[in-house]
Amino acid sequence: METGTVKWFSPAEGYGFVEPDNGEDDVFLHHSEVPDEDLEEGDRLEFEVEETEKGLNATNIQPITGQPEW
Repeated sequence: METGTVKWFSPAEGYGFVEPDNGEDDVFLHHSEVPDEDLEEGDRLEFEVEETEKGLNATNIQPITGQPEW
């Protein structure tokens, strides 16, 4: 599992981006992978990265322990 910080997320747009802790490129975050669409900038996440033709996607997203459950 990777870890990172929500760079931004828009429920209205249905997507956002996660900034991985490993310094790699930002990872696309689709609303269908988010258990609850209450993500905010700065939230800490654990996720897996899937490489697609369009780039990197976050999957199996979970909040990092210590944050309120969604």
